[in-house]
Amino acid sequence: MKGRRPSMTSVGRRLARPASRSVALALAALLVSGCATTKVDRSSDAAIVDRVLTLIKQRLDVAPAVARAKWNSRASIEDPAREQQVIEAVAIQAAAHGIDRAVAERFFRGQIEASKVVQRALHADWTDRRQEPFPTVASLDRDIRPVLDRLTPEMLRSLAAVVPVLRRPDGRVQLARRSQTIVTSTPGSREAVRVAVGPLLAVDSAGRQ
Repeated sequence: MKGRRPSMTSVGRRLARPASRSVALALAALLVSGCATTKVDRSSDAAIVDRVLTLIKQRLDVAPAVARAKWNSRASIEDPAREQQVIEAVAIQAAAHGIDRAVAERFFRGQIEASKVVQRALHADWTDRRQEPFPTVASLDRDIRPVLDRLTPEMLRSLAAVVPVLRRPDGRVQLARRSQTIVTSTPGSREAVRVAVGPLLAVDSAGRQ
């Protein structure tokens, strides 16, 4: 009939169609944005994981020099006083980096133990080969420990960055997989990497251990 008002049902259908299209477009945009964000986040996570692994490797690379210095001086691989000094310094600095003290302490104990794994393996090899004292070695106090001391704050910053990544299961999987790339041919290095990375794999969803 001429002049008859459209029913509310027909009006609703006409209004709903453009609204549905708008919602669909908005959801599609969100999905695309979400995929892009995930890709960026994963790339960022990989860089963070690689950074902490690189620093672990750099610290492990110092272990052979420590082993040679101790071989020449016949010093014990164990150095409780020095180890405690490192751990206490790390514990003090942890809060400033927003890291749980227990996480920082366990991580650095892992690095110290990993270094000793390499040192023990080298000393065992040299004992079997009746290795003479090396003609030239670096000084623990003047050459080696300053390098380790410079690595400590870098490792703390890297630890603070990697903990949020490790709160996610995929972060720990990524760490375990990528850690295989830092295994070297140094005696004991495979076990040393396991010891060094172990504390990171133990970080729980709250960033604690």
